[in-house]
Amino acid sequence: MLLFKQELRERSTSVTMREMARIVFTDKVFLNLLLGNLFVAGAYSHLDTTLAQYIGHDRIEEMLVTYLDGIPEVCLSSLRLALLSGDWIPLTLPDQMAKRLPFAQTVSMGGATEAAIWSIYHLYKGLLPNWRSIPYGRPLANQGFRVLDSQLRDCPVWVTGELYITGHGLAQGYVGDEKLSAERFFLHPADGQRLYRTGDLGRYTPGGEIEFLGREDNQVKIRGHRIELGEIESALLKHPAVAAAGVVLDEASDEPALLGIVETARKKDRDRTAEAAEFAQLTSGIGEAAGEIAAHISARQIEEAMASLDRAVLHSMLRALQTLGFFAKGQAQSLEEVLQAGSILPKYHWLARRWVAKLAEAGMLTEQAKGQYRSELAVDDELVRENWTEAEAIWTNMLGTAGFTAYVRKNAEKLPELLGGQEDPVALLFPEGKFDHVHTLYIEHIMANYLNKCMCLLLQRIAEKQGSNPLRILEVGAGTGATTGHVLKALEGYPIEYVFTDVATFFIPGAKQRFAQYPHVSFGVFDVDQDYRAQGFAPNSFDVVLAAGVLENARDIPASMRRLRELIRPGGWFVFTEPTIEHLWILASQAFMMMEPGDELRLETSYLDRHDWLRQLQEEENEPLLLLPQEDDKLTALGFHLFAKRMKQERLAVEATELEAFLAGQVPAYMLPQHLQVVDALPLTGNGKVDRRTLAKWRPAANGTQVAAAFVEEGLDALETELARLWAEALGLAGIGKSQSFYEHGADSLIMAQVAGKLRDKLAEDPEHEAIPFDALLRQMLNYPTVADLAEFIRSRRQVTERESVAVWPGKQDGSSNAVLIPYGSAQEGPLRVVFHAVLGTMDIFRPLLLHLQAQKTGSIVGVAIADMEKYCSLEPSELIETVADDYAECLMAGGHSEMQLIGYSLGGLIAVEVARRLMERGIQVVDLVLIDIPPIFTEVDDDLLVETLFVPNLNITLAQAGFGQVDENDLARGVMKLVEQHGDCIPQGAAVTIGGDAGLDRVGELFRNMAAVSKRERFAAYVCAKAKATGEEMPIEMAEGLCQVFRQSFKAARYTPLPYMGDIRFLLASEPFLFLPRTDDTTLAFWQDVCLGELEVTTIAGNHFSCMVEPNASKLAQLLAAPFTQK
Repeated sequence: MLLFKQELRERSTSVTMREMARIVFTDKVFLNLLLGNLFVAGAYSHLDTTLAQYIGHDRIEEMLVTYLDGIPEVCLSSLRLALLSGDWIPLTLPDQMAKRLPFAQTVSMGGATEAAIWSIYHLYKGLLPNWRSIPYGRPLANQGFRVLDSQLRDCPVWVTGELYITGHGLAQGYVGDEKLSAERFFLHPADGQRLYRTGDLGRYTPGGEIEFLGREDNQVKIRGHRIELGEIESALLKHPAVAAAGVVLDEASDEPALLGIVETARKKDRDRTAEAAEFAQLTSGIGEAAGEIAAHISARQIEEAMASLDRAVLHSMLRALQTLGFFAKGQAQSLEEVLQAGSILPKYHWLARRWVAKLAEAGMLTEQAKGQYRSELAVDDELVRENWTEAEAIWTNMLGTAGFTAYVRKNAEKLPELLGGQEDPVALLFPEGKFDHVHTLYIEHIMANYLNKCMCLLLQRIAEKQGSNPLRILEVGAGTGATTGHVLKALEGYPIEYVFTDVATFFIPGAKQRFAQYPHVSFGVFDVDQDYRAQGFAPNSFDVVLAAGVLENARDIPASMRRLRELIRPGGWFVFTEPTIEHLWILASQAFMMMEPGDELRLETSYLDRHDWLRQLQEEENEPLLLLPQEDDKLTALGFHLFAKRMKQERLAVEATELEAFLAGQVPAYMLPQHLQVVDALPLTGNGKVDRRTLAKWRPAANGTQVAAAFVEEGLDALETELARLWAEALGLAGIGKSQSFYEHGADSLIMAQVAGKLRDKLAEDPEHEAIPFDALLRQMLNYPTVADLAEFIRSRRQVTERESVAVWPGKQDGSSNAVLIPYGSAQEGPLRVVFHAVLGTMDIFRPLLLHLQAQKTGSIVGVAIADMEKYCSLEPSELIETVADDYAECLMAGGHSEMQLIGYSLGGLIAVEVARRLMERGIQVVDLVLIDIPPIFTEVDDDLLVETLFVPNLNITLAQAGFGQVDENDLARGVMKLVEQHGDCIPQGAAVTIGGDAGLDRVGELFRNMAAVSKRERFAAYVCAKAKATGEEMPIEMAEGLCQVFRQSFKAARYTPLPYMGDIRFLLASEPFLFLPRTDDTTLAFWQDVCLGELEVTTIAGNHFSCMVEPNASKLAQLLAAPFTQK
């Protein structure tokens, strides 16, 4: 039992908070209960009521005071004892408490869990000069403290030593950890007293008390200075706006650096009446002013419009399910039967569940026994058309435009394909990368107009209240910038700093271009589902966080809202708009681009209603908030609302820059943290101490929200100037150089689609240039990553013989060449290192490897790719290898290099051998010929489905991910071998669907029959959809189809056996098997041993045929490729 000279008398009352550390909680509970006292525990949010109940009757005499600042209205004169628990007690805290607890004795408590939690105390009787913290004090009764040096000798006064605890409070040791117990608990070698080693440092003061000096591991050495982190923390705690502080070594810094984190203090006095009046002033009348845009629409019109749209969508949903073979009239099926049938991609199972629930709710499905559903309707195309005709007429009359229903209907007509993955929902929203549908949804729609108007009126008032200080705004999920445009226009003339972010890089370039006239806007990528620090943002750094229709798509809404709250400064605003009913039209369109909800709020629905959102906002802070439209407004029926709330008004606001200036007056310059961060709460360990390991990881990453600098280059011709303008516009840059890679500046497939569409139209208008199809441009952009290269390709289409040079490599030597040579780095010494394209004809698969090769600086590097895919595909497959080898050898000769390393992977290995033969005949020294995993192809495959099965892994996906079913790879290999046995060296068209014979082979045949059941276009839509889901990379269907056409040609050409080669070959063999074509390592090596007349050096490399080319294997592969040059 821990006792003080002033003992607690019987029947006292103690109060504490739920957030108390468990070790302190344990001690407080049992100490009070053993004394027969009443113990009151409560959460902070309910503290007012609890305290008022007991303090009002003078019954509380002891409490922990962490949250006193939150209850200024409660009288605390009855309290007689205040316990401060901790090693470092802020100097300002006891006197602050004395103002609130005029008759209480303040006692600081310290110790360790291993020694009955509290072992030492100090009776506070006033602050003395030169104290760094409240003294640690003297041991409690029956306990002891010793200050010992490294040889366990007692230290004299003022000499620093390590603190050891003695006495009856010591634990027996750590359960199940004898080694640690022996290290921490032991007998003193001289006097035999049992000790516990705390790891803390301290010293005796002349009065007999102990001064705590921090932990042994809490001292660091930076630039020759030994620093006690506790001293910096103590200095920070002197600032009135700081409640707690932690200083650690910054793990994110390459050099030793300090990271300081402070927790803001709560206001001692709040004028809630004034706060409420200011909130009313800022928010009153907004809904009425914005509602004028809907003055011409009646409540009945809105109800009819919503009902008609719901009817049309419901009929389309049921029609889609019946098209897929489910819920035919009179047929009962369970939901699980529907999902297991394989017609609906697993990622859309959650969506199918919501459809069935909504159809049942509307009476179009009836729930039967055993979880089955039955429909008495047979929905045909005519019935669907009738419903859509009615809905379109009503909505067009109400909105004045048909764009909204046109977009929804377009999706509704593709529902079977969307469910099965054969249609890409992103392509439906952004056809050819265009924003027409987006404009309709987010600008023309009446609710988008209303909500944007509300938001702008509120932000204008907030900005006006802000005065001359810049209003810092973060917009998350800004997307196409529909909300951004309204807000920036509304805030013209006000000092603001605006950060435009979205989870997709696709939107950033367009936003940079659109808002280029606003110098105070920066741009970046931000994901509300991820840690904001890892994305370059610090907490308490924004006055306003905006989110328009973003949180509904968060994986975990409460977690995302907590993260966004933390980014807002005290007194700042959280403003967002959301759908507040489960819109059927969204479930039939945009929901296909959403993730399955991952929180408990949406177990029975995919959207929260307005009451759910209000509960989320009120969960932590009981403050007034704005909800528009209000309950009685006719626009409420449209199911979209704006929510706005002022955050953290109970906290004192402080800037990191203010703290830096304050701290500079307290400690020497070498003790100043390189980064200071203001947080709502410091992280705590399980025993209630600051979690320093977590703090050390809290430095925000480098922020990527800067606008790219302008780039101006002279000497561009007319075509290059136009291409540079198009690409700079698409990427949101002020300019781009002719040799700068647009991929490295943020280009992705959607941006490529935009540029391809615009470029196609521009070329079609110019009689000097041949029109180039959209899909051809898309394919070529993989090969032409710069303005100069793309210009060269366009010129080649009109057979111009005089061409501009690109560095030292002419894109093509003459009109007959079909090679494009892409430089990836130059070096003064070393051979020319040549990388030949593989089956797709591009350099795309080599990007990870090329980065490592460039870093090696062991020679100039050039990639050889196909210039014209159509020309390549027109070659006779049996002659292709030798034809392109002739071409590529001539192009390489033109570079003037006398030594070359040739690198070939897959098909590129066959080409590399033939090019090497030709170069050697011309006197060029091939210093190294490296072939990467090139199995011989003995079987010709004419079956489209088998070819696609081979092609799909090049997209980094599987057929299962594309929704066609999962089969065992061994069964797939057996099925193909069976076809080889049946058909010899050529597998004909249609053979794959005939595979069968046992359970495994039957599943293989079923997979191919699933593929054959849909059109080729639908299959490729499924492939690109799966690629987007698996990798985050959007690829237009046309591009995938074009790449597969090249793959087919390459695969046919790969059935080739080179003539014997006189030189040496290094052969890198993948260690893991892949796919189903007949292959053994012995067969592969025997094939190449017959080809190589010199030395065949075989090295096994990690991965399979595909994974050997990507990380982490690419870095090791690059080292092998450089071995002949680095080992000299």
